[in-house]
Amino acid sequence: MTPIGYEVPPLVFDIVIEMRIFFITAPQGPATRACYDHQSVALVEGLLANSIEVAGKRSFFPLFESTRSHLIEKEHFDFHESDVVVFSSEIFDCGCAELLPKDLYSSRRNYKLVFLDNSDGLKTPGFRQEMTNVDIVLKSHYNLTQKYPHNFMPWQFGLTNRLMKYANFDENILRKPRLLEAFRVEHGSRNLARRFFLPLINTNIAIDQTRDEFDNYDSQPQEKQLWEITGRRHYPAFYHRLRSSLACAAFGGDLEPSWIFGNLKWRRRLTKVNDLITHGRRNKSILQWDSFRFWESLVCGCATIHVDLERYGALLPVMPVNYQHYIGVDFDDIEKAVLSLNDLSNVARIALNGNIWVQENYSPSAVADRFLSMLKLFN
Repeated sequence: MTPIGYEVPPLVFDIVIEMRIFFITAPQGPATRACYDHQSVALVEGLLANSIEVAGKRSFFPLFESTRSHLIEKEHFDFHESDVVVFSSEIFDCGCAELLPKDLYSSRRNYKLVFLDNSDGLKTPGFRQEMTNVDIVLKSHYNLTQKYPHNFMPWQFGLTNRLMKYANFDENILRKPRLLEAFRVEHGSRNLARRFFLPLINTNIAIDQTRDEFDNYDSQPQEKQLWEITGRRHYPAFYHRLRSSLACAAFGGDLEPSWIFGNLKWRRRLTKVNDLITHGRRNKSILQWDSFRFWESLVCGCATIHVDLERYGALLPVMPVNYQHYIGVDFDDIEKAVLSLNDLSNVARIALNGNIWVQENYSPSAVADRFLSMLKLFN
């Protein structure tokens, strides 16, 4: 069901649901290969907040502000007795596919089967042949210019309790007139922003390129543990800079012509030729666009800057409105984003609106409500 004209199922509030949901997760690895299952963490935290029973074969993440030490701890729970079974692309990305039960996809199963596909790239694990037997594939990096199997629906990275705790948002805090640009990994959209967008920004906003190197972690025991578990994504110093800054560049992904999306064999070569001709600015689609920085920036109360998501085909279950919740750059019309960013009072307004929007729609509780509503469509 490619959701053109997609409408988000209504959220389920104040309804008691008796349901058991089983999560199959990859084992925790070292910091450089942590198998961090962000989407499962966010979903489990939200389900627990909704008093939904969750279980799994292994514990995989500390739960904040709870007497329980981990999110999943029922080692002897039989997944066959569940109402829903959830697993994610981390299983495949971490080389742990052998952990999947052999009868997981059985046509005789009594549970709903849900796959969280958050992998990078064009043809992600959700496109595997066996996924045609899954009830729902919740796809991050969803793009309307791409053709998807019938069981795909748009999804997101979203927020976790950890991000919300460390954001510690306060709308009255005095923020410095600076824009954080601290990318550690090269993406096409980031290169375009550095070349065509950032140099045009008014001198009223300073560009801060302070970076936290991958191995420059906080040595306090809990902070180091979170750094390891999240695959080197936890940096309290970075969250502090976000909380005290007016704006943050959160670009992610590669811009490509929509006609290249379906040509997997020649995609990279065709993209390079196209970029030489157009400098990548006239491309119509964005691949691999979801970004942890996008969610971190929003929840910390920065004015979040990304590409114009709608313009480049990106789809979330609930879409933000450009120049209301974030600043979305169209590389064919950069001046509009520059003018918006140069008005500091406007930047502050967008930052506050974006923070409200993300907490209302992408907190763990809101994501779990949406997940439960989706399940109802398949009953």
